[in-house]
Amino acid sequence: MKISTIFSKAIALLSLLTIVQISTVSASDFSVKFERVKADQVGETVVVRWVTTTEINNEYFKVQRSVNGGSLWEVIGSVESTGNTPGGDYYNFIDENPVEGLIYYRIQQNDFDGTYDYSFKATVEFTMFTDDNDTEVQVYPNPTEEGFTIETTSSGFSETVSIEMMDISGKLIAVNTDVNDSQIVVRPINKLTGLYFLMITDRNKKIVKKVKFK
Repeated sequence: MKISTIFSKAIALLSLLTIVQISTVSASDFSVKFERVKADQVGETVVVRWVTTTEINNEYFKVQRSVNGGSLWEVIGSVESTGNTPGGDYYNFIDENPVEGLIYYRIQQNDFDGTYDYSFKATVEFTMFTDDNDTEVQVYPNPTEEGFTIETTSSGFSETVSIEMMDISGKLIAVNTDVNDSQIVVRPINKLTGLYFLMITDRNKKIVKKVKFK
């Protein structure tokens, strides 16, 4: 075989590979670009949030969960895309039935033509809380306009009691607390309205309460 013929075939093969490579890159340009994916425990749920920077031809998202380190995934819900948005958008999904332990989450992006891709993973260490109807701990007044009192009917709070308050998106709310033996007075620093989750951790026991601000 002449050298010129071998050279011509090599050039043709290289051109074909280049076309395939360029086509692959172009296809990825029309998928969703994820900026971040985050998972936070909010009371007895997990809020999964993700941010995109570009969306073209994207139809919807599937939210997937894994409880075995990421080797097996299950679909727990879906969220519609807001459409072609060159600037991206913000999304969230509430997992209302999480399991205790380390949970992995990822987002499957689905195009109108049936192609799909995955986001990077987010993890959260989920801890089961005692039911909101626990009678050993009471919160009053509830609803409230400003502050409230947490009271226990057991042996009192320990010196290491921990209080956290979050909104429904998982954002921590800044509060001032005044702790004595059987009561904790909680006063949010800023004016609040709506429903919030109160996480009380003491002596290896965890309790979640809902507090409503008028």
